[in-house]
Amino acid sequence: MTELTYLKRYSAAIFLALVFFIIGFFSTFIEALLPVLKSYFHINYMMMSLFDSSFFIVYALLSYPMARLLVKVNLIRSLQFGIAVIFVGTVMWYMLIRW
Repeated sequence: MTELTYLKRYSAAIFLALVFFIIGFFSTFIEALLPVLKSYFHINYMMMSLFDSSFFIVYALLSYPMARLLVKVNLIRSLQFGIAVIFVGTVMWYMLIRW
């Protein structure tokens, strides 16, 4: 193989590892955010558990449709869209807490 194909493989592997760790960070961040949300919004334990579970339920429900969409759309485009959605959600959380 040429040096360019090795570079493409390594950059793709590094990119996928980075995406994996970003998803893991957000999963862990939600766990750390729950006590703050409980005290700030005065929610009970059931609502806090529902919020925590909803994050993983969405993973289960949307994994197949998103995989089908990924086949139709380019990988890079779908990752850019996902990062944009995460950014918009983060900005909305910031605006909600500041409000």
